[in-house]
Amino acid sequence: MIPQNHPDSRLSQFLLRLGLGSILKGAGIRKAALGVAPQIVVQFLLGLIFSQRNFWRWLDTRSDDDLPFRKDVVYRFLNDPRWHWRRVLNQVARNVYQHVRPLSQHEAVFALDDSLYDRSRSKVVELMGPVFDHTARRMRRGFRWLMVIWTDGQTSIPADFGLLTTQKVENRQPARPGIPPRSPGAARRREAILPAPTVAVALIQEALKNGLQAAYVVCDRWFTTPTFVSQIVRETGCDVIGMLKHGALRYEWKGRPMTLAQIYRALRGTWSRHDLQGSVVVQMPTSTGSIPVKLIFIRDRRSHSREWLAILCTDISLPDAEVVCLYGKRWDIETLFKVCKSFLGLAKEFQSRSYDALIAHTTLVCWRYLFLAEEIRSDQDLRSVGSLFFVMVDELADLTWAVVWDQIMAAFQATLRDQLDLTSDQVEALYQAFLSKLPAALRERIVGTSPSSPRKKSRKAA
Repeated sequence: MIPQNHPDSRLSQFLLRLGLGSILKGAGIRKAALGVAPQIVVQFLLGLIFSQRNFWRWLDTRSDDDLPFRKDVVYRFLNDPRWHWRRVLNQVARNVYQHVRPLSQHEAVFALDDSLYDRSRSKVVELMGPVFDHTARRMRRGFRWLMVIWTDGQTSIPADFGLLTTQKVENRQPARPGIPPRSPGAARRREAILPAPTVAVALIQEALKNGLQAAYVVCDRWFTTPTFVSQIVRETGCDVIGMLKHGALRYEWKGRPMTLAQIYRALRGTWSRHDLQGSVVVQMPTSTGSIPVKLIFIRDRRSHSREWLAILCTDISLPDAEVVCLYGKRWDIETLFKVCKSFLGLAKEFQSRSYDALIAHTTLVCWRYLFLAEEIRSDQDLRSVGSLFFVMVDELADLTWAVVWDQIMAAFQATLRDQLDLTSDQVEALYQAFLSKLPAALRERIVGTSPSSPRKKSRKAA
């Protein structure tokens, strides 16, 4: 019996509310291909991170008789290209969105960004190629993890993702042969070599089709290009809010083409000296013609110099302060990247060489994040996702010790009562004598985490 506040119990309740069986069935994941009910494998993999062990370490600490299934079941489950993992993530994200959205009336946005999926210690991973690491300022082996999330500033929902690689055939590892061309795995492999802007537009369209609603797409300066902005507005119907590069792109203002720096210098004397300095409406040139955009200039508070930043917004009627506020929600995707890599085991838990396993594992990591995000929002918890993760790990360790010790003491008490017909006082005396014979470190841990009476201990564990 799992205690009610045990992480496995809370995870079970979450999966039960989602309808785990129907989600897996809709993605084509069935028992016939595994030999084991896929619900058991999924719940095991989702809860594995809370035990602070990867899969290899978990196997190393278990005997063969204790395993509910063999390790080949897990690898066969992860490596199968027939499973539709995008459909799984979309279904879970939609369920969490429907549960969370009525709790908030804040303006929501789609945040778009990418991060490094690091496999630099690997040599042969399917489709792996060189990716530029913006943190280390160097090239590494791995994938470009492109992510779209829905966020209202309080809850972040991973809507969809793609693992992209280089388009140069000579620079990436070859794909695995024998993949059915009409399978979801083959579609993912074709997607992996597409340009990032093309995949990003498709991810936003999929999120909108999935029922997640937001009027704005916020992105960093790497995505705020004229071609991408016009494509987002034209194909998704969402407005774009993004940081701009200080480049040579010229905007049409008062009938003259001018760069950002030239526009800023022309208007600097008329603007406020506060952080939000001012804005201007210009025409941005695109391949299909110019579109009107608003440029908002703000002070760069990262330095003490008089540096400035420019934010673009395609909704020219939106107030400047609200544009800056909506762009600030983009930071939620950076927090998601940090939590997934530092806490939820992304790219560390499994060292598989199959591209299908990478997609499956990343989907499970996003699923864990959705579980923690809903736990926080449902309980109106003020803790962050990272803090809640550590609390669940601590609960798992403490409650496991408490339950095991309670079972040992209950068996010990029942044996004394049945075999020797002792009173409660005599049982207590024998219990204290038993404690005194234990090693000091073990005795301190027992005394520090439980009352001396087995009966009190049983009530506390329950």
